[in-house]
Amino acid sequence: MNPTTSTLPLSGNKVIFLDKSALLVFMDQHHPQHGKAVSYFLEWDDLERPLVTLNFIVYELHQWLLEHSGYDHAQFFLNVVQKAEQNGVLTVLSVDEDLEREALQMITDQPQYELSFMKACILLVMGQLEIKRIFSFDPFYKGVVKYFPYIQLIPSGKGD
Repeated sequence: MNPTTSTLPLSGNKVIFLDKSALLVFMDQHHPQHGKAVSYFLEWDDLERPLVTLNFIVYELHQWLLEHSGYDHAQFFLNVVQKAEQNGVLTVLSVDEDLEREALQMITDQPQYELSFMKACILLVMGQLEIKRIFSFDPFYKGVVKYFPYIQLIPSGKGD
């Protein structure tokens, strides 16, 4: 894992991990949860909450946007990510060989979680950096909090 430069701490209770679904909903104006995603990002910006994601999440979403929304929207997304990094609001961590190896081991050792490679990487990074919050619209994480009760899912689905 190779963190980029950030002026905000990468661990602790204030840090929020962004998964692919959160970024996708934010970028898809037609998604029914788009307004909710935008309001969270605006609130976190006001509170100066550090945000973290992984490089391959950015790359996968860029490809999805390119295929579904066109070049301009995909490029706009990359520009938003780069600007957020430059402003110290977002840290994009690189997945390195060690993290790849640990994720594959986690998938093999803990089949009960039915983890994808991406989700294993996310959980490992969250654990290593002691990040307790994840912003996600992926229903998978509702089950994760049962196994990892220290993780707080945003939105929680409890009327927020």
